[in-house]
Amino acid sequence: MELHRPRRGSVATLQRGQERFADIPRQQPARLRNRIVHGYWSIDLEILHTTATEQLPAFASELRNALDSLTAETEEAPASHAPDSPSGHAPSSDT
Repeated sequence: MELHRPRRGSVATLQRGQERFADIPRQQPARLRNRIVHGYWSIDLEILHTTATEQLPAFASELRNALDSLTAETEEAPASHAPDSPSGHAPSSDT
C-alpha cells in the first residue's frame, strides 16, 4: 500500500471529499480501529478476518478512487482557474 503525503490545500480537499463522497463509510473503519486498539481482548477473530479479507479491499478501492478523483481536480484547478493566484486576482499580461 502506498502512502501519500499531505499537499498544500489538503484540508480543503478533505472537506470537499467528505461532502462529495459522503457514501464512503469512514466511521466504521474508525470504530474498528478503536475496538482493536482499546478493546483487543474482546475481538472476535473470525469477524476481524472477514472484515480484513472481504470488506477492507473494497473500502480501500473506494478511497483510492475518491483520492484519484480529488487529486485530478486539484491538479487541474490552478491551470483552469486563474483567480487562484496568490493575490486572488488573475495574473496580469504585462510580464
